[in-house]
Parts: sequence; C-alpha cells; structure tokens
Amino acid sequence: MFGFSIFLNEGLTRDTTQYIKEMAEYGFSGIFTSLHIPEDDASQYRKRLTDLGSIAKTYQLELMVDISGEALDRAGFSFKHLRELKEIGVTGLRMDYHISNQQIAELSQEMTIALNASTITEIDIQELREANADFDHLEAWHNYYPRPETALDKDWYHEKNQWLKAYGFTIQGFVPGDEKLRGPLYRGLPTLEEHRGMHPLAAALDLSNETDKVYIGDSGLSKEVLRQFSFYIKEEALKLRVEAFDKQIEYVLGTHINRQDEARDVIRSAEARFKKIPNVEPLSVRKRDVGAVTIDNAKYLRYMGEIQIVKRALPADEKVNVVGQRVWKRMINLENLTTERRNETTFGLDEMSVAEAVQLMNQEDHNVPDAVAEQLPQIEKVIEATITAFKKDGRLIYMGAGTSGRLGVLDAAECVPTFGVEAEMVVGLIAGGEQAMTVAVEGAEDDADLGAQDLKDLHLTENDMVIGIAASGRTPYVIGGLDYARSIGAATGTISCNKGAEISKHADLPIEVDCGPEFLTGSTRLKSGTAQKLILNMISTISMIGIGKVYNNLMVDVKPTNEKLVERSKRIIMQATEADYETAAHYFAEAEQNVKLAIVMILTDSSKEEAAEKLIRADGFVKKTI
Repeated sequence: MFGFSIFLNEGLTRDTTQYIKEMAEYGFSGIFTSLHIPEDDASQYRKRLTDLGSIAKTYQLELMVDISGEALDRAGFSFKHLRELKEIGVTGLRMDYHISNQQIAELSQEMTIALNASTITEIDIQELREANADFDHLEAWHNYYPRPETALDKDWYHEKNQWLKAYGFTIQGFVPGDEKLRGPLYRGLPTLEEHRGMHPLAAALDLSNETDKVYIGDSGLSKEVLRQFSFYIKEEALKLRVEAFDKQIEYVLGTHINRQDEARDVIRSAEARFKKIPNVEPLSVRKRDVGAVTIDNAKYLRYMGEIQIVKRALPADEKVNVVGQRVWKRMINLENLTTERRNETTFGLDEMSVAEAVQLMNQEDHNVPDAVAEQLPQIEKVIEATITAFKKDGRLIYMGAGTSGRLGVLDAAECVPTFGVEAEMVVGLIAGGEQAMTVAVEGAEDDADLGAQDLKDLHLTENDMVIGIAASGRTPYVIGGLDYARSIGAATGTISCNKGAEISKHADLPIEVDCGPEFLTGSTRLKSGTAQKLILNMISTISMIGIGKVYNNLMVDVKPTNEKLVERSKRIIMQATEADYETAAHYFAEAEQNVKLAIVMILTDSSKEEAAEKLIRADGFVKKTI
C-alpha cells in the first residue's frame, strides 16, 4: 500500500484538506504524522490531530502517529485513554524512543503499534513475548532522514528487513516527495540515501520490492507525479510519454514488460519477441541517449523487431533504429522501471503445444498455496469472527460478482449437505442474482447500491458476518454491501487478490492474496479463483468445526439426502464408534438418520432422548458429551 505524510506544524488549511481528498481518490491508503518534532508548538497538536483524524475517518485512511516518551502527554492525550485516540481516527502509534517494551506490549492489545524498524533487536522481541504483546498488532516502521548522507544503506536495509520478515512483521519505509519538501533542510525525507532526489514513484517501486507499506515522507507530490502514482496503483503499470521521431513508433506503442533477465544497458521488452512486426528498414540510426526508444532493424537478423528503452547512453548502431525519446518533466530512473501487469513466462502462449501449456499452467498454479499461506494469520481472524457470528445465531454471507460471486454461492450451497445446516445459515450473493450464475448481467457489479439492497433484503443484522469477494479488490457491488454491513455493526471481511485492494478499506478483516500475474492476462478465474476457493474452503469448514459440526475429522452432521450419503452416514458411525455395519445401521435408523445422535447413543449407551439432551448441554459437540 502507499501512504503520505501530513505534518501538524500548522492547522489544516483548505489546500491541505483538498490534498488529502485527492490522495485518497488516487488510491493512497494511509496518513503518517508526528507529535514530537522539535520545531513544532506541541500545544497545538491536540486540535490539529483531532481535525486530521476526522478527515482520515471520512476517507477511511489509516492514520499512524509518531510519538516518543512524553509526546502524547504534551499533546493532551494519554496511553491510559487510547479509546479517545481511536475515536478521533487514530489507527496506530509509531514508537520512537523512551517507551518500554512492557508499555508497548500493553498498547498492542488495543491498537496497531509500529516499532522502530532500525533499532529493534532480539532482546526486544524476547521482552515483548514475555510481556504477552499481540504480534498481530505489531509492525516495523523505518525512519526518514532529513539530513543528507545519513539515510540508510540499501544492503543494510535489505538485511534488516529479512530479519524482520522472519518474525512476521509488516514493514514500512519512506520515499521523498517532489513538492513542498519538509523543512528546515528541504532535502527530502527518504529512508534510503540513494532515494534522495529520486523521482518519488521510482523510489517507491524500488522500496516496494521488499516493503509492505511505502509512505511519502515529504508533505506533497506534484500533480504530474500524483497522476503517475494513481495510474500505477489502478493499472499496475507505468505510462511512458514518448516523443516520436518517425512512423515506426507505431511498432512500439502498447504495453510492455521488462524481461526477467534484466540487461545492464537497456530495458528489453519481453512482449516484443512475440509481436508480429513486418520488415523493419534501417531508419533513424542515431546516438542513443538515456530514454531513447529503439527497435532493431532488419540488419540485426533474427533480433529484428526487438524493442528497447535505453538506460545508459549508447553510441549509434546501424542495426538499431531510434524511433522516439522518453519525455517527462522529471524522468523516472529507468534502472528502477519494473512492472508485472502481464505474465512474462506465458508470452507466446498461442504458439505453445498443448503439453507445454499444460506444464506451464501447472507450474503457475503451484504459486497459489504459498501466496495463501502468507495470509493464514488473517484468515484465522476471519474464521474466529465467523464462529462468533454463528454462536450469536448470526449468518455467514458471501457477496461478489462474476467468478468471485459464483465461488461464494458454491461454497454456501455445499454447507447444507456437508454440515447439515439450514440454507439460510450460509448465504451466497452474486451481483445480478441467480441468472448471473450462468450469464453475465450487464452493469450489476458496478452498482454499489445494489450490494447494499441485497443485504437489506436478507434483513442483515449486527450478528451476521459478511465477506466480500473480489479478485480485483475494486468491485462497487461488494464495496456498497460492505459499507452497509459496517453501518449496522455487522462483522466484515474481504478476499481479494491484490495488495492494497480498495475493498480492504471497507472491511474489518481484509485478506489480500498476491498470486502474481495470471497465466492468461486478466483472467482472474484462474490463480485468483483458485486462491479464493482455497480460502473459502478454510473459512466454511473450520468455522463449522468451531461450532461442533465435526467429531474428530468426521462430518457428523451430514444430511443423508441420497443413497450415497446414507451409506456414508453409516460408515461415519462405524468409524466414530468402531461398531459393525449392522449396529451402525440400527442406531442410524433409531436416531431417525441423525448421524451425530446415533454416535452419542452408542458411545454413551444412551437412549435417543438422553443423547439428544446431552448434545444440547454440550452445545452440539460430540466430544464434550463423552
């Protein structure tokens, strides 16, 4: 995710408020501010932070506040009254110095706490564990460095992050802005020294390779750079503006990706190798400046048609045509230009044999379980919330559009025979209704009001759990439903397949699985759909285990709705009780085909009525009855 900084050395002006609004609209997800800057008047912090929190809540932005020692007290707040901070919109505190690990552990029970990533040690980890810190609420945030020559070395940063990731920390870092640089030095606020003076988006992309949250350290981005960030956030690509030198520029227009075997001198388009380009005559042969856009001509034989962007100045080559030049008010350092909007490994898919395509697709699918594994802690929280909803007689409601919606409906439908629940207990909603299960319903997924109305039609209550499913993470139908669910106090979760997904801002418990580019570009029914199905399997199955629908690993509440399930039910009774087939069949009939009841009757040597009473007292758990 990307965030930005707002400092409290002055009150929130109309321009600042408008800037925050624009940043939220362009896809930024969080605000960083500080309560311990020496040049500031701390007596003004309380009102200014309250005003900032109000705006953060309006746009559903994370608000992290940097503090040290007595900073909260000087600002008129207190560690003892965190609720007040949360009520005004503060979502977390970033701890700098003079705060004990015991105090941090206590605070972590109530809100997100960011530790100083640069200074945390093994001893700190041990002390936090001994103090029962909630590590799910702990993050590691690096500093920014106003003074030139003092920001971090990249190799040290990498090594420190590897250590932090081993403990499961979410990691944050800063990159400089390009407008309204922070005083008194006005030299940018980066975490890495090599990013000082660099194009903000280039620095952010470089940092994001191993950093979960990237914040702009300075107070502003220019309109042009902000638009570049917005395009990248929404499209996962960078738009390059090119001055054309001749008509051959038409060959290079489109979407390209840097080859994974990155060249020293140029960016080589992986996509260009599979582009059908006619004979390229030697034209526009000239010196290749940084940012030159080139295409190999016919003199390069089998390399003809290869498209490149120059990273280092190169001499003219009669085999290479310079068809354009990158232009930008401030150019992104091309050394850092990477994007994975398309899957390079599947370029040329239409020219592969069936055997090659099958093997490649299978290799891509292997990435899915690992991506899901990274989200297990968050999946656990969603399951716990679902169990809580069930215990309050609430329902689990999935909602989505297209493939995502169909997967939710499928999982909900399977809960009825598998766990013997009523159809109303687990519900799947799909944008466009039942007909959308088989055909696309035009415009349904873009209707936020429809998402809210579908939940209203179900008479949603605060006891229910609503999970929005959207591979892209942007579906308005889902967002509208989540916003309505939260407005009445229902628990909410999401499953998306993009980091920093829009729907994550609209739920209590977001799950974001990054499976990488799809085998077939944009076809989220593939890896994204597989990841969603794996997660839905976990949520419904383990939630049902949590309310007694399973004994050992047996489906003891299965509904025997056909002959196959009747025989399965008898086998379950045999496996649970070690009874023979005849005995199992007898008790199955005696219990009126209630598998769980038959098992308790056998294991406790009880009548049907006695066994039923024991199950009621045990909240439906077989193991508790025996």
